[in-house]
Amino acid sequence: MSQKDEQADELFFVVDEHNHPLEPLPRRLVHGHGVWHRVSHVWIINNAGQILCQRRASIKEINPDKWEAFFGGHLAPGESDEQGALRETREELELRFALPDLRKWKIHRRFHPSGYNNEFQAIFMVRWNGSIDEVKFDSSEVAQVAWRSKAEVRQAFLQKDKGWTFTGYELELLETL
Repeated sequence: MSQKDEQADELFFVVDEHNHPLEPLPRRLVHGHGVWHRVSHVWIINNAGQILCQRRASIKEINPDKWEAFFGGHLAPGESDEQGALRETREELELRFALPDLRKWKIHRRFHPSGYNNEFQAIFMVRWNGSIDEVKFDSSEVAQVAWRSKAEVRQAFLQKDKGWTFTGYELELLETL
C-alpha cells in the first residue's frame, strides 16, 4: 500500500457541527465531504517574541508549499486535543513537549463554505527557545522552518498573502501575544 493510500485510510476524530464525537471515518470520506473533525494547532514562540513557522511540503494534500505559523494536524479517534498537539510536534519536528508546556488558547470552529475542510481547531501556544538546528522535521510534512517576527507574520495575514495559509483566527491570536 502506498503512503497516499495509507493516508486516505487514516482514521479521523469525527464530530458533529457542535463538536460532539461521532464514529471515526477515513480521511478520504472526511475531506471534501463537509464532515466535521478535530485538529490541534501548536504555535511555538520564543522569548524574543518570534514565531516558529513552517513551509508545508509540496506533497501535502492541503496548502502545499505554503507557510504556516503553527504545527499540528488531525486527531486520531479518541485522542485529546492535548495528546494530538504533543504527538504532532513530536512527529513533525521531533520536539518533545510535556502537557504543562502547552497553553490552550481556544477552540476555533472553522466552517469552509465549500465543505472541503470543516474543523474544530484546538489552538495551543508553547514557549521554546531552541535553535532551528535542533529541529528535525519530517520532509514529507515540512519543507522548511524559520523563526519569523510577530510583525512579519501579522503583515502576511493582514495582506492575505497567498504564500501563507489562513484559517481565520490568526490575527486575533497575534493580538494576544
